[in-house]
Amino acid sequence: MREKPASIAHLFSWTELDGVLGECDIVLLSCALTPETMDLINGRRLAVMKPSAFLINLARGPIAEEQALYHALRDGVIGGAALDTWWRYPSADDCVLFLFSAILGNFWTASSVGSHKTLV
Repeated sequence: MREKPASIAHLFSWTELDGVLGECDIVLLSCALTPETMDLINGRRLAVMKPSAFLINLARGPIAEEQALYHALRDGVIGGAALDTWWRYPSADDCVLFLFSAILGNFWTASSVGSHKTLV
């Protein structure tokens, strides 16, 4: 783990996650997708987060379990989520996470078939 920037109060490794999730206002995921990090944020871990906490996933979609995140948002287990990544690309029209007002998403489409057609 890198040295903690002065502007950050605490910096934890994913191996320390279980002990700190209940204290966090924001959980920011920024790690590689590996067998160890697949579903790192699951229903059990979401359940110990504060009801006002936000999950921010800048890493890869499968690091946070999609159905567990859906249930946590639906049931008010966490306050919201910001996603810069998805489980499937391009995002499916039936993605259940689009139903929530407590979610922010990056809808970058520069590489979609539709965006290329509008450029031609």
